[in-house]
Amino acid sequence: MNEAVLGSMRKVGARLALVAGTLAGIAFVFWLVFSCPLPFVASLWHSSLDGTTFNTRYRVADGLELTGRLNGKTKAEVLELLGPPPPTDKFEDHGLVYVLGPERSWISLDYEWLLVDFDSTGRASNVTVVSD
Repeated sequence: MNEAVLGSMRKVGARLALVAGTLAGIAFVFWLVFSCPLPFVASLWHSSLDGTTFNTRYRVADGLELTGRLNGKTKAEVLELLGPPPPTDKFEDHGLVYVLGPERSWISLDYEWLLVDFDSTGRASNVTVVSD
């Protein structure tokens, strides 16, 4: 191949790399703004009961599950931190059940929930985000 063709191929490769990097950056920013788990902040948990554009309550629940922050806490301590859960007939075999809102997907058919189970000593032993 001559030098002109190689130079042209390098330019095309550089442009493709730039486009791929830009798309990866956009995907990362999207994940960071809309999906990344958040640390527990009471004002974020309590202010977004209806769900928000940024899925704040969902993301705080994801953070609680990921970090295990509730594990080992008594029911009273969990209630003090999260507040009382709304009444529901879902997941009756679990200790505390918090509704997060419609499922995070393009088509939301179900709801997502934060489930807190307690062991025989009355301490939180399992914290899970599930959909029904």
